[in-house]
Amino acid sequence: MKKGFTLIELMVTMALISIITAASLICLKGFKELREKIEMDYAVNSIVEFVNSAKCFSRNNNCSTIINVSGSKDSLELYSNIERIKFYKLPKKIKVTRVSSDGDDIKINNLGKAINACTLTLSNDGSLTREITVKVGTGYVSEKK
Repeated sequence: MKKGFTLIELMVTMALISIITAASLICLKGFKELREKIEMDYAVNSIVEFVNSAKCFSRNNNCSTIINVSGSKDSLELYSNIERIKFYKLPKKIKVTRVSSDGDDIKINNLGKAINACTLTLSNDGSLTREITVKVGTGYVSEKK
C-alpha cells in the first residue's frame, strides 16, 4: 500500500486553512478598529483632565495660565508666565487637527475660568475625529457628541 495523501484530503486541509486565515484577518481588522477607538477615548479624556488640572493650578496659585497646542500638534503645554508647568504628549497617530480659538492657546485667568472659548479637533489617520469644547463663563470642558 502506498503512503501519502489523497487529493481530497489535501483539498479539505487547504480549505480549512483558508477559512481559519480569513477569520483571523477579520478579527485583526476589528481589533485594530477597537484599539484606535480606545486610544482616541484615552486622548480625549486625558485632554479634558489636562485642561481641568490647569484650571485648578490657576485657582490654587492665583495666577493666569495658558495652554498651548504645540507646533507639531501632538502635545499640549501649560505655561504660567514664561515657565512651562505641565506637558502632555498625545498618543501616536493622534493629532490636534484644528483649534478654533484666538491662536492656538487656551487662556485661563487666576480664578480658574477660561477666558476664550475653544474647540479642539482630534483625529487619527483619518478614520476617527473627536471634538473637545471649552466653554466660556462656565469653564465646562467636555467632548462634543
